[in-house]
Amino acid sequence: MEANENGRIILEFMAKRGMKVTDCIPVDEIIDYGIDEGLSLSEIQGALVHASVKEWILHVGTNVHLSQAGYRQIGSANDN
Repeated sequence: MEANENGRIILEFMAKRGMKVTDCIPVDEIIDYGIDEGLSLSEIQGALVHASVKEWILHVGTNVHLSQAGYRQIGSANDN
């Protein structure tokens, strides 16, 4: 899986949860989702790094927050 594809799986998870800007989720739930989707821990880590570098998410402690930039990527799906 390419880095961009991996990063998008983080946004896919957040969209499925109907998250809005600044909503947060424990990183463990993202890891569980990634494993359920067939990703390795290394791929999940890469996805988190990619999404963070793109500024789609923010890491605060053990939580991951959806940023404004990330919400713009998924916002229209959540507004329906």
